[in-house]
Parts: sequence; C-alpha cells; structure tokens
Amino acid sequence: MRLRVGVCWTEAEKATIVAQAIFSPDADVVLGNGPPATLNVADWVGPPVLVIAGSTGHVHLAPGMRVNMCRSDGSERLVGTYEELLAAGVPVPVPIAERAMNIRVRPGLSVFARYLRPDEPDFGTASE
Repeated sequence: MRLRVGVCWTEAEKATIVAQAIFSPDADVVLGNGPPATLNVADWVGPPVLVIAGSTGHVHLAPGMRVNMCRSDGSERLVGTYEELLAAGVPVPVPIAERAMNIRVRPGLSVFARYLRPDEPDFGTASE
C-alpha cells in the first residue's frame, strides 16, 4: 500500500499544489525546506513539521492544526482542531487506521493524503 500526499497553498480562494509525493505506509511525512524534511515545500518558512508518522501510524497535530479524516466509504470520520480533539478526549497523536486525511497545518497550508489501492496509479489524470 502506498500513501499519496499533496501539499496545497491557498491564497485569495485560489489553491495551488506546491508539493506531492508517494510514500510507503511506514514512512514519516515531514514538511519543510531541506533536511530533515521528507517533502520539500516551496516558500516554506520555519522549522520542519512532522505531520504523519508512518512508522507509528499517527497524524501529529499541534496547536492551531486541524484534521478531517475518514475511510473511503465515509466511515470512521474524525474532524476537529487540535484543541477540540483534546477537549473531546481524543488521543493526540491521532491513529490513522488507513484513512484519507486533510490536515490544515497553518492558515493557507493544507496536506491531503490518501492510501492508494494496489491497482491504483500513483497520480491520476487532471480530471480526477
């Protein structure tokens, strides 16, 4: 199984994919601009951020971050900010359990990640 990850900057209601890659399910997804980042993001400012720890199967959230994830059939949905999840008693870091993820890292910067079926191509067509 592979994990397709894309990073999107949103500004003035226009979204632009600025980085994308395919990871093995046990790989860590670290955003940044240079080592130790595993996904280099154009115009990144600040230290690298661990978003997905494939080695432990968790999404790592920090204050101000938000996650929306579910299985492909819509089940096992989890939505909330870091603060909301803590208040609801959800353990952080959050177990992934092979769910698709939309993670807002900071205003204007989101990560989209989805596990691919074995027969699915790494990157789809423009109409996907």
